[in-house]
Amino acid sequence: MNRAIWAMPVLGILLACDEFSATAPAPSGDAAPDAGPDAAIPSDSGAPDAPRARSWKAVFVSETAVNGRLEPETGPPGGLAGPAAADALCEREAAEAGLGGTYRAAVRVDANLDAQARLGDVSKRHYVPGANGDQGPLVFEADFSAQTLLLPINMTARGQQVSDSVRVWTGGYGISSAPDSCTARANLATWTSAVSTDVGVSGEAKSNMGLALVSSGSQSSCNSFNRVYCVEK
Repeated sequence: MNRAIWAMPVLGILLACDEFSATAPAPSGDAAPDAGPDAAIPSDSGAPDAPRARSWKAVFVSETAVNGRLEPETGPPGGLAGPAAADALCEREAAEAGLGGTYRAAVRVDANLDAQARLGDVSKRHYVPGANGDQGPLVFEADFSAQTLLLPINMTARGQQVSDSVRVWTGGYGISSAPDSCTARANLATWTSAVSTDVGVSGEAKSNMGLALVSSGSQSSCNSFNRVYCVEK
């Protein structure tokens, strides 16, 4: 009798468990499994930051050095060479820094024109970028090719200051002199040579003289790697 009384509650518990197992819904095939604490977090795509809305124009010195054909060591971007390659470099570095805008490299290409001639209208105030893409100090207010800049153009698009030893391709001292722009003897076109026997004029990023004057300017062998100035249009 005692055994029968003891077995009845146990039998009831077993029956209840069987009923729960029969009625509980099966996991759906579409349900996402529990990721758990060690699940991988999707990595950053590495895409450039979206351009920030801003009311100021930027001017900076490139992070990447280029030879006398204005090509980086990694090779011509998109098959480009010369000023077009330098323009593409400026555009890429500005985009990667989240600046956006349209940029030209300030290099001379004509004996009768200074470096600003290929830039178009850049008469608005231009500033070097600060940290995090913020507006940095004012560099010039109008034409900068024949005047003293308020500050050297020694900041990259990311707002990083370059070393005083950095040299920058410019291509000449002024309108009165022919552009000394790594001209290949075969075709006499500017920025077409990357050999040691040809030369081009470069200045110092630490200088605040106008780009046409090229303070501390000197001739560099065209196989040298120097930076370029990038000016927003």
